[in-house]
Amino acid sequence: MGLGSLHVTGVDFDHDVGLLTVGVESPRRPMGCTSCGVIALSDGRSDVTLVDAPCFDRPVKLVWRKRTWRCEEPACPTRVFTEQDRDVAAPRALLPTRACWWAINQIRREHASI
Repeated sequence: MGLGSLHVTGVDFDHDVGLLTVGVESPRRPMGCTSCGVIALSDGRSDVTLVDAPCFDRPVKLVWRKRTWRCEEPACPTRVFTEQDRDVAAPRALLPTRACWWAINQIRREHASI
């Protein structure tokens, strides 16, 4: 599914609106600060909602429980940062990479038939 190292934590289908919601999160593992490399401390998680490519002809919402990290190194300019996985989605993206490629292929397919 193009989820990189993320694993699925839950799947829900809303029959009223036909929406499939997939929850994902990263496994617990040490993380180095993105600036200085010192092992950071987990500072909780926050949900990031992405609009994914359809599945089984149903709209899909991907809810990524992103881990937030805190760097304890006094000399480091980075205090808090959020995990990123460019294989799943670009930082601050609204669409996962898989949905972007799905949309591009739909446009190519439509353009080829003209």
